[in-house]
Amino acid sequence: EGATAAIFDGTDGDGAELQQLARLAAALPGAAILALLDFPRIEDQDRLLGCGAAAVLAKPLLVDDLFWQLDRLVNRTEG
Repeated sequence: EGATAAIFDGTDGDGAELQQLARLAAALPGAAILALLDFPRIEDQDRLLGCGAAAVLAKPLLVDDLFWQLDRLVNRTEG
């Protein structure tokens, strides 16, 4: 309750992970969800965005990229 953002840590974006992401999005209405996925392809990104992610970031990642993306999502959500 009251979450502004959440991080979803996935691997390959299979059906089970998409269901988990959809449940997270439903449990946190209004929160921006940043999905992390191992080397996502365009079609993986499209599926994640369709299940409730606000953005997708590839793993491995730089921590600065993670913080930049979270800052962007939080400020977009608040604005």
